[in-house]
Amino acid sequence: HALQLFRAHEGRVQSLRPLGDPRGEFRDLAGLAQAGEWLYAAEEGAGQIQVFRSGDFHYCLPVLDGRGRRAGPVALDVLNEDTLVVAVATPASALLLLDRQGRVLKVLAHEGTRVGEVTALEDVVVEHDPGPSGTTRARLLVLDQDGTRVQVFSPQGQCYGCFPRLAGT
Repeated sequence: HALQLFRAHEGRVQSLRPLGDPRGEFRDLAGLAQAGEWLYAAEEGAGQIQVFRSGDFHYCLPVLDGRGRRAGPVALDVLNEDTLVVAVATPASALLLLDRQGRVLKVLAHEGTRVGEVTALEDVVVEHDPGPSGTTRARLLVLDQDGTRVQVFSPQGQCYGCFPRLAGT
């Protein structure tokens, strides 16, 4: 199945079944995110995210861009229990906030090469930062331009800037 869950404390491996089918296959598995008992698997070729709970297939989300077109997710991470941050590469690069039903809550960044725009996305990571008075802030670190640039966004879509390109890239 190309996706296995290792349970070190139990000393076992579990093969995750695509769409719950024991003979199923993932279509261009591109990224994973995990939060508690939930595992999210982005399939770029299928334009969907498969959701597993405690290692069992639970449901599938079609990924649509902000214009209602099927989009190919290449990376994702969990912002909070209700929201996913998803990087899509096709039909155009974009950074999206999706709810757990797959609805687009916000397009954080559109395709482009300027700071605050994304192109040739590779990965996205949510960094949670404990704030004052018990609040939690988050920053979204986005790897784009074929892995040569890192940009930092707020969950509202504000771009804080980017790390300069490394010499030779």
